[in-house]
Amino acid sequence: MKKIIISVLVIGLSLVGNTYAVNEWQEGTGENSILGSISPSDIDKDSFENIVDPLDRLLADYREGCTVAYSSATTITVSAGQIVCDNAARSIRKYRENTSSTSVTFSNIDTGVEAEATYYIYAAAETAATTFTCVVSLSSSAPTGSTYYARLGYFSNDSDLDIDPDSVVDDAGLTVSDGAISTAKLATNAVTNIKITDATIDLTAKVTGTLPVGSGGTGVTATANAANGVAVCNASGYITDELETYDSDWFAITKGNNYSKTHDLGTAKVLICLYFATASDGTGMQIVDSTQHDGIASNALNVNSITTTTCIVSFYNAAYYSLVNGVYTSSNSGYARVILIALE
Repeated sequence: MKKIIISVLVIGLSLVGNTYAVNEWQEGTGENSILGSISPSDIDKDSFENIVDPLDRLLADYREGCTVAYSSATTITVSAGQIVCDNAARSIRKYRENTSSTSVTFSNIDTGVEAEATYYIYAAAETAATTFTCVVSLSSSAPTGSTYYARLGYFSNDSDLDIDPDSVVDDAGLTVSDGAISTAKLATNAVTNIKITDATIDLTAKVTGTLPVGSGGTGVTATANAANGVAVCNASGYITDELETYDSDWFAITKGNNYSKTHDLGTAKVLICLYFATASDGTGMQIVDSTQHDGIASNALNVNSITTTTCIVSFYNAAYYSLVNGVYTSSNSGYARVILIALE
């Protein structure tokens, strides 16, 4: 009797089937193969838990390409790519692929008419096809009339009903924090115009160091001290710190008056360039040089009383005399322009 009981227990233990972790991937071949090991009554359940559900988690939000970009004042371009569109309950997935770019206009709006507003772009999979269509909607969560969709990005329409190129946002776009990119993280250690599509880079006050000659630079480091900086060379012929400048632009003058100008160069050691013209656009412009006049200071247009922040342009009582081709001409009024270059 004992032998019979022991034999039954051994047979029972030998009939225990394989067990699998729920909702995890199982390969179809090899040591961990589930092929041939599933009871026919469990095929649906095990197939879902070991194949379908893991794939669904992996691909539920899959998107490759389908980039949203500005094309014109009336058109957004959605590039070629693959996308998963699902229903609101996220219980049904539809896999779609467009092999070429799609032009999206307000003919693709889901409801209503074009207005000044923020609009959202969706990929939609309403028909039994392998491709997706694009929908423009005011809704940020679901386009009207679409059951299966995926949001791609958004943009703003201005008061002229033109798409604002600076407002176009791709939902899959990556924002990188300052200092996060080094040359080691670039495939070719360089950024080319191919990698910057329909965009610009603001270089204002954001570039330091040396720009190579081959990239359009000087090959040396320069420090900018002013927007109107003038680069100079040191004894070795290399560009050093820039000198600050001041330009008054043309201003009206009449004889017998003084004109105060604020240059804010921080020094009174300046190189002076003074010009006279008969019109505000510089017509008849001539360089003012006291050696061309009669030598009497009171008969000259000049710059004096220079401080670290201001200077005086004086047009004395006598008319301004200019020497052209050996002939003196005079003017009682006109326009002056002073340019100062700081020497320190």
